[in-house]
Amino acid sequence: FWDQFKAFLEAAVPVAAQAALFYLIVRFALAVAGLLLDVARSPAPQPQGGPADAQPNAPRPQLAGRQARAGIPERASS
Repeated sequence: FWDQFKAFLEAAVPVAAQAALFYLIVRFALAVAGLLLDVARSPAPQPQGGPADAQPNAPRPQLAGRQARAGIPERASS
């Protein structure tokens, strides 16, 4: 009995591994398809409008640090 059971397990494990791999591939494909459908259904983002949109090449305000004074090069921060 044990020899037959061992032979059955040796034959069944590759089949089970293939089935599990196929299941994972199908789940991944369905997840990607769902994400693509969600993206297709979502509305396109609308520009908010404002000074940045009105002048695309305008200088942006400095967010961090201090403004450099005219004629004095900035030092490397330590």
